[in-house]
Amino acid sequence: MGQTLLFKGSKRNSKSAPSTYSLYPKELKEKGLFSIQHLAGSHSEVLLCRLREVCLALTSEVTNLRSKVSYSAIVTLGELFVTLKKDMDSEVDEVARVLLQMVSNSPEFVQKAASQTLGIMVENVTPARAMTALMDMGVNRGHAPVRQCAAQLLLSLMQRIGVTKLAGTAWAERLAHVAGKLAQDCHKDGMANQKAEGPSVKEPVKERNDGSKKPQATLSSSKRY
Repeated sequence: MGQTLLFKGSKRNSKSAPSTYSLYPKELKEKGLFSIQHLAGSHSEVLLCRLREVCLALTSEVTNLRSKVSYSAIVTLGELFVTLKKDMDSEVDEVARVLLQMVSNSPEFVQKAASQTLGIMVENVTPARAMTALMDMGVNRGHAPVRQCAAQLLLSLMQRIGVTKLAGTAWAERLAHVAGKLAQDCHKDGMANQKAEGPSVKEPVKERNDGSKKPQATLSSSKRY
């Protein structure tokens, strides 16, 4: 049957892979991640029987301090969503939480990979599961960059479902709440920009002898008579 989750061998050996995965050095972890991608395409039933453990192993590597390993784990999750589709519904909450975390606190190429995999997730799992995860893990808990990413994904999801289908449902109320949070973010950003620009410069004033002030006049260069 070919490769296991981490090394080539029998399917029997693959059963121990998730529990021992964290013990392997970077190079073997990268080979293991490639093996999972291969299994997703050729022997998905091997992954389905232990999907929770496989996804936990992957999400733990998403936060790996080695950016290359983190990137590979994120791409592998994307492959699982493409191949397993709605079979990944049960893992959406945890995967979304970890990927959204990487959107705001990672090197740029890792952030981009996380955003792309979230987009793949939205396209392949049950829409209601994706919407719930994005609202709970992104809009309600995340920082402003995370909320912005979640909002963009929600917009694409709404376009996919259709606004008319959402109107009058419980989702419509939740989406209105999301819009309110995003409006607050925009207001805060505007206030921050105003503060960054600094106070406006006022025209200098000159004190009169009686203590009152008047604007300082600009004198002509010609003599007065």
